Amino acid sequence: MVAIVLSGTLAGCATATPKAGRDATSMSAAGPQGPVAGSPQELQARIDALEAKLGMMNEKLDVVVLRAEPALGRSAKQASETIVPNPADQWGDLRQATPAPAGLDRGYAAGPAVSDYRQAMVNYRASRFAEAAEGFSNFVEKHPDHPLAGAAQYHLGECWLQRGDWKKGAEALERVLTSYDRSSHVSWALKRLAEAEDHLGKADQAARHRLLLTSLYPSSPAAQGVGLEQARSESATGDSHQVASPEVSEPGAVDAPPPTLPAQAGG
Repeated sequence: MVAIVLSGTLAGCATATPKAGRDATSMSAAGPQGPVAGSPQELQARIDALEAKLGMMNEKLDVVVLRAEPALGRSAKQASETIVPNPADQWGDLRQATPAPAGLDRGYAAGPAVSDYRQAMVNYRASRFAEAAEGFSNFVEKHPDHPLAGAAQYHLGECWLQRGDWKKGAEALERVLTSYDRSSHVSWALKRLAEAEDHLGKADQAARHRLLLTSLYPSSPAAQGVGLEQARSESATGDSHQVASPEVSEPGAVDAPPPTLPAQAGG
């Protein structure tokens, strides 16, 4: 009986020993658990880790951009409002504006034509009527459509009146009425023309022009002193009446007719 038990025990030990040997052999062949260093599995694991870190950094960058976007938008708007394109890029050279001088030149734009007008006006206000008449005449001849042409034509007539040449003065003032009928000098031209016609013995024409003055420009400074009833009476009777001229004052805007100078004999 004892012999049978011992033989069974020995047989079991003999069977377990080869199995344990096989397990030890397989473990030594497989080595430590996990992929071998430098293997494709390890490289793929590292790539996956880097991609995860890169994704986190992109998320953080998106958050920073979203927070800074309002400030960047304000800066771009301010830059667009501050920087003005140079007109010379598309329309040629940019010209610098020349400020108008003070005094007599005030209210006039710069330019060769206006410079000629200014010089003639300087001579006129200095009572150099011969030089002034030449300047105004040249201005009207060279620049008949200039905004100051009506004023130049009116002052040309005034120059002749100041020199005592009533005929040439009347002719120049007549042209104000025919060629520059929209000029603001028309009312003064009517008044001074009537005075010139008084001197020329043309009472009927003088009365007619006074009637036009008081009818068309009843509130104008030129119509002061010339009543409507007086003008109608002169038109009916042919009786002429001379109206005194106002004194010179500085002109205001370009269109404002400057008052005339008192008439002089000779000049």
